[in-house]
Amino acid sequence: MSAYMIALTTVHDPEIYRQYVKVAGPILEKYGARTLNNGKAFQVFEGPVQPSRTYIFEFPSREAIDTFYRSPEYQEAIALRRRGTDVTMIVTDALPA
Repeated sequence: MSAYMIALTTVHDPEIYRQYVKVAGPILEKYGARTLNNGKAFQVFEGPVQPSRTYIFEFPSREAIDTFYRSPEYQEAIALRRRGTDVTMIVTDALPA
């Protein structure tokens, strides 16, 4: 069953963020992620979170997300990302068809 990873991202250093995106893109692809939005077209209807970007990624399964997130190459990317952004990451399963 598909699963989704939602990233609510606040960018503090655009240059570091660009570097992170360049590194993370191929890693996401390697683990079967499909990007469902462009990060900029969103609106917060309710709640205190005010990210500058939001992303939704579809993965083949929750296990694929876990494997991606815990992979050594993504752990290196996380270290880079944390230098230039704050991120809240949420994972949820898709509804059965």
